[in-house]
Amino acid sequence: MINFSKVSSIFRIIILLSLCCQVQQVRCQIKPMGQKGKVRAVVIGISDYQNEHIPDLLFADADAKAFAEFLKSPAGGNLPEDQVKLLTNSQATQGQMNAELTWLLEESKEGDQALIFFSGHGDMETQTMMNLGFLLTYNSPASAYMSGGAFPIYFLQSIIQTLSVQKGVQVIMVADACHSGKLAGDANNGAQATASVLASQFAKEAKILSCQSNEYSLEGREWGGGHGVFTYYLIDGLTGLADGNNDESVTMLEIERYLQDNVTPAAAPKSQIPVVIGNKGMVAAKVDPPMLAALRSRRQ
Repeated sequence: MINFSKVSSIFRIIILLSLCCQVQQVRCQIKPMGQKGKVRAVVIGISDYQNEHIPDLLFADADAKAFAEFLKSPAGGNLPEDQVKLLTNSQATQGQMNAELTWLLEESKEGDQALIFFSGHGDMETQTMMNLGFLLTYNSPASAYMSGGAFPIYFLQSIIQTLSVQKGVQVIMVADACHSGKLAGDANNGAQATASVLASQFAKEAKILSCQSNEYSLEGREWGGGHGVFTYYLIDGLTGLADGNNDESVTMLEIERYLQDNVTPAAAPKSQIPVVIGNKGMVAAKVDPPMLAALRSRRQ
């Protein structure tokens, strides 16, 4: 019997993304992690929020750390420390998040790859007709997001579009966008609405999403001693367990099938169905056989 720790109010963005059900084809070919040119990543996870009125999460920071370690491993491309910017909890302020995304924008060149991972709360303001979406950083207010502290999704959109359209950079985004806490947008399904906005705003980028826009993501100690069920299986899949045809490459289609075959049953009786948006034939990761063998040994 699975002991579900509280449903996470997590809003994760690993730029391998997939938000809601509006599946649209991405025409650009995304290179596997670790291939030429340079790959840079901004990885963010926030479990502990400064404002006591924002519900804390359990393992968003642990998920971010695990994904960053994966990127620095042979399976993730052996990225050096200076190409992986990791922000967790009190490090992940609005100012620091802006600084690291600006670094990604300034350093990336044509032919490079950019990855963004965000794990934490997402919400929307309800005061205007536009209902703008925000990522809640460590120093976000619990409401009145436009007053400062929260990170506007439209600004993230601008950064990503500049990378992909103007600079010719390949962008992969991974997002886990849902929450169960009482935040400003709850009356209008704030997290779900934010997820849908992200899906439409980032339709030209490759995306992996932890769940449908009307679902919640689960986290608990039963997954790797303390992780979100999505990130736990995502890293396993990218390491090679998702390589269904054993060609030492993990495609977007393979990672989608693996996540749905593993996350969805693990989350039951709750409903959590991961989705991939983009060219399903593109390669998301190259398999490192020794790492895959070690992983299989641990999972036995």
